[in-house]
Amino acid sequence: MTARIPETAQVGAPGIKELPLLRRLPRSGFARWLGVSLLFLAASIIQTWPLVLHSTDSVSDWPLRPEDTWQRLWDLWWVKRSLLGFDNPFHTDLLFYPQGADLYLHTLTIFNGVLSIPLQALTGNVILSANVLSLALFALSGVGAYALSYHVTRNHWAGIVSGYVFAFSPFVVMQYLDGHWNISTTWPIPFFALFLLKFQARGRLRDAAIAGLFWAIIAYTFLEHAVDSGLFLGLLLVYWSFVYIRRKDWTNLPRLWRGAPVIGLVAFILSAPLLVPALLSINKGDVFMPRANEGSSTDLLSLLTPSPLWGPGEYPVLPSPGLNHIPAGDMENTVYLGVTVLILATVAILSIRSFSHRAGFWTLVALFFLALAMGPHLYIGDTKDFSLGGLDFSIPMPYQMYEEVPIIRDRRVIARLVLFGILALSVLAGIGLDTLISWLRRRGRPRLALLAPIVVLGLVVLEFWNPPMAVSKLASAAALNEIGREQGNFTVIHAPLGRSTWTLVGNQRGALLANYYEPMHGKATFGGYLSRAPEATMGWILREPGFRYLSCPKCEGVPAGEDLDRDRVLDVFRRYRVRYVVLHSLDPHGWEVGDSEVQILDGYLRAVLQLWPVYEDDALTVFRLGG
Repeated sequence: MTARIPETAQVGAPGIKELPLLRRLPRSGFARWLGVSLLFLAASIIQTWPLVLHSTDSVSDWPLRPEDTWQRLWDLWWVKRSLLGFDNPFHTDLLFYPQGADLYLHTLTIFNGVLSIPLQALTGNVILSANVLSLALFALSGVGAYALSYHVTRNHWAGIVSGYVFAFSPFVVMQYLDGHWNISTTWPIPFFALFLLKFQARGRLRDAAIAGLFWAIIAYTFLEHAVDSGLFLGLLLVYWSFVYIRRKDWTNLPRLWRGAPVIGLVAFILSAPLLVPALLSINKGDVFMPRANEGSSTDLLSLLTPSPLWGPGEYPVLPSPGLNHIPAGDMENTVYLGVTVLILATVAILSIRSFSHRAGFWTLVALFFLALAMGPHLYIGDTKDFSLGGLDFSIPMPYQMYEEVPIIRDRRVIARLVLFGILALSVLAGIGLDTLISWLRRRGRPRLALLAPIVVLGLVVLEFWNPPMAVSKLASAAALNEIGREQGNFTVIHAPLGRSTWTLVGNQRGALLANYYEPMHGKATFGGYLSRAPEATMGWILREPGFRYLSCPKCEGVPAGEDLDRDRVLDVFRRYRVRYVVLHSLDPHGWEVGDSEVQILDGYLRAVLQLWPVYEDDALTVFRLGG
């Protein structure tokens, strides 16, 4: 029987002393974590600069594609409203009224919403709350990756470099800029990995249960990341089972597999309020969930192409018409890994022979997820078709097997699988730095050993440099706040009217405006934009008189006779308790919503329905029914 290997022997290189610069940093306790947290909080402020200067009324976003940012603001507001009102946060009647919509497959990021409740209650400002929370979660992601890397290397500098690489990787920052906060909220992932490693090393079921807790948090943040976490767990079980079988270690092998059900059971029980209804909805098939096409994968060049946000850059690359594959620098294909990170990871991999399991597992994880992120075929630039010696060929990739698995294959974008590969590379970078420092010390180069981590961290910061981050001031509407203070159970129409998920009915911009402006008045509205919602609810707005015209005044067959019958339309509005119609001319960025369409709708409201504005400015006009 093989004796159990001490944890430090498994995860840390022997005989490496901490660098003098960090000897005073406590190895545990409040002071250590406070110092690391403040370091990464400062990095968060710098990497998103100048957002902190405009955090009360501005967001980091891409004005050409603001819809997901506006949606995330609505999500935070809705979670607070629903939970404090003792309502189900996974169903709303305030968008897509009167049908409403389940939010089990919508990217609600409910855990972020819960964390934002004290901030919203304290400030009364959703935008400020979102910005403060974003900075804190970037920092927490860095702290988590630091803790994971320190667990592996027992080196503070290695932990700091790993934390920076993971928290501020170009992929994560680009997703944040594009409003994909469900993807950029990465902090639970390194903690999940950390407690899996703790369980593997110690065999304590408490660590397994905590890993299950973080897995559940990941599920509440983004279901696709929960799937990826399951793949990560599977790799860990397979890797260490192989190791234990080779060692004939019949003590640790069953102990490892006894913990696996604990991890899964805790995660399932805690996430069941989301997971079970989501699976039932997928099985029912009432939500359109097309598979990602292979053009949304990561191509080989993108791994080596710096982010378009580097230096003075502020926005992602726009795809050119006719491309087969999203280009490097696109919002979904900014996956630059960093030259410094790759060099350090190579050093770590070359150290496998002398200390195999410290780097071996993470090498497997990196290769596995990077290969999956490349999709069904290897792309280099815009092509998957190659020619050599007169032979035409393409290179199949492991994703072809992945996309045959039901449910988990229903991803929006293949390239998003890269995140766990980035986590693995961040740990390998820490191992590589620790190996380099150890080698320099053994060679009698203590000054270089002291200088090396400072230079490495500086190079990583330089390669991942983001500021200045694009910051947009978003308009507010005092008139809508006044509507929110009115008593009564009534509804508000935001026009142009639209409902948007995978499909669109009505006006796209109008659908997005409903999300952004509803938190200002808090009343139910008929449009909206949700990540996924039942398709059967979408077409309702084109069947009701008046709603049909406000949705698509230029559509064929519009206006119908009913749309021009004032009494008929007003009766419909009264049935659905409509008190206000808000006609938008400018969006929150100050961009035109659609000049000709807005003019048509303005004329319709005034001339046909004989409504007159109670408030009017350049951005919007508020019409009131009943005087």
